[in-house]
Amino acid sequence: MSDFTTACPDASALDPLKRVRYSTGLVLGVDEFRQEQSYFLHKDRLHQRSLHGYGTVCGLEVSVEDTGDGPEVRVEPGLAVNPRGEDICVPRAQCARLHDWLDRHRDDPELGSPPSPPGDLDLHVVLCYAECETDSVPVPGGPCRSLEDATTPSRIRDAFELSLRLEPPEQVEEEAIQRFGELLRAIEINATDPPTSLTELEDLVRALADGSPPAGSPPPALVAHPDDAAEVFRHLYRIWITEVRPAILPLEESCACGTPRERCVLLATLRVPLAEVGETLRVDGEVVIDEEERPFLLQTRLLQELLSAGGVGAGPQGPPGMDGQDGQDGQDGQDGQDGQDGQDGQDGQDGQDGQDGQDGQDGQDGQDGQDGQDGQDGQDGQDGQDGEGLEPDLVRIVALSWRHRGQLDLSFQLDGQNTRGVAVAFGFEDIGDSLPVQVRPGSVDISTFQLWREDTNSVLIQPARYGRVQVVPIDDIVRNAQGVIISASSTASPAPGAALLLDPDSPLGEADRFIVRILGDHVIDADGRAIDAEFVRSQLPTGDRPLGSPVGVQGGTFESWMFRSSIVIGGVDLNLATLGDLVGLPGIGPGLAARIIVRRELMGGFRSIDDLATVPGIGPNLLDQLRALLS
Repeated sequence: MSDFTTACPDASALDPLKRVRYSTGLVLGVDEFRQEQSYFLHKDRLHQRSLHGYGTVCGLEVSVEDTGDGPEVRVEPGLAVNPRGEDICVPRAQCARLHDWLDRHRDDPELGSPPSPPGDLDLHVVLCYAECETDSVPVPGGPCRSLEDATTPSRIRDAFELSLRLEPPEQVEEEAIQRFGELLRAIEINATDPPTSLTELEDLVRALADGSPPAGSPPPALVAHPDDAAEVFRHLYRIWITEVRPAILPLEESCACGTPRERCVLLATLRVPLAEVGETLRVDGEVVIDEEERPFLLQTRLLQELLSAGGVGAGPQGPPGMDGQDGQDGQDGQDGQDGQDGQDGQDGQDGQDGQDGQDGQDGQDGQDGQDGQDGQDGQDGQDGQDGEGLEPDLVRIVALSWRHRGQLDLSFQLDGQNTRGVAVAFGFEDIGDSLPVQVRPGSVDISTFQLWREDTNSVLIQPARYGRVQVVPIDDIVRNAQGVIISASSTASPAPGAALLLDPDSPLGEADRFIVRILGDHVIDADGRAIDAEFVRSQLPTGDRPLGSPVGVQGGTFESWMFRSSIVIGGVDLNLATLGDLVGLPGIGPGLAARIIVRRELMGGFRSIDDLATVPGIGPNLLDQLRALLS
């Protein structure tokens, strides 16, 4: 019997406190497998953050080296656990040049404005948990689906994000644990000084929940008598567990199976001396690495070794102790010899009958009978409510300056002059359908609006940022008949709803593939919300909601790719061709055309006609026949 009633939350799509109950005849779908993953991931991370904490586990040493281009920050490989209990593995060393970072962030208010240098700057090395979807595979679908729906990622890879920030991550619980440890170490166990009252010690522990050390932090002398020390510490531990720790973070983020907001851990704070050199900032002096605020976790095996050795080390010898208590009384002496037996007494009355024995065990159950016939299907239930996280009137990407998986030469008309770059426009359903300002100043920059180039002669994807890459706010958008942005005008407005990423100087290969990424989590609209950028396809307006839906989800990553040149065979572009287009080519029937499309999706597009040799059914003779039709 319990005096408390458990509050059961409403059913939702994914509840980390539920696991699938398997039974014969249960139909398993995507939701069941996702629910099973969610349950075990939540249990593992709940165990980690609730019982062990978070911080650096192994490696991740931070150092600064002076190179020919200025100081370079280096983070060694290692492992950490974030406040959510998620493992963050950095498999290889990571490097960042401070001068490049200062050039990208020169206009940040925290760095000051020319011509006065800001002096010393604190930069925080922050490691965060991330995930990425990989291993695209073909998936079946209906006859009317688009080509973009032919494949889907089949794996989720654990990843990481390592950055230099002007603000450190939240470490509310870590700071409180350190203050609690300082308070416990300040308690001296001796029998000569008068002991501190238990009430005063309790008040000091409860004050830790306020987020700042109590007055006198801690008092000059805290004393516990040796006879009471174990009980005193046990009492203080209980106050910490039941009162202070739940009060450090909101209930939904700390105890009761909640998940904290913070997904990052602090590795170090760099104190960087700066000086003004022309119109740029440069490091002027030695960079100091401060790791005092870095949280870390000791492995259980090391703690065992410390405990078995009696602690870290012995302190100085204390004064002589008081006389001990009197010893216990000695044991009684042995019994003397037995005397002679006395005469037998009279027989006693008969005792009462004993209680009945326990019943025997039940016999085994009989075999189950045969299953009855299935009943008729019930009526369909009512539609459920919208899922969590859906919001109305989110800003979205509504126009691009290229066709997804099409040809791109980066040509663009800016203020009536030819230049090179890619442009995107933001809105609700189309350009100009909302307020003049769509995104906040500074949220669309080279960190959130990225252009990458894949070198066809290398397996590595490298940033196509060899020139003076910059992001320019634009307006007066002009689109062609296919809806592609072809020209615009620059504007003094910080972000009037569209942006152009200029790349005038980068060398281009004949068959290069370009990838555009926009980090929607960091592009903020006028209302302070992240734009809806997840699962954006080539047809626009798009998003992770059906066309015409008034709701969407904040954040996500927009990604699209295109090619430097097209592969046109007999008037058909291989990277844009439909099934019907391919069937019209010599030697290609419906089955072979379908295999070409599947292979194209797996490769992310063909880079040259020789890629067709990887399609089952295309031999050397057919490849030569198609090569002769190249235009």
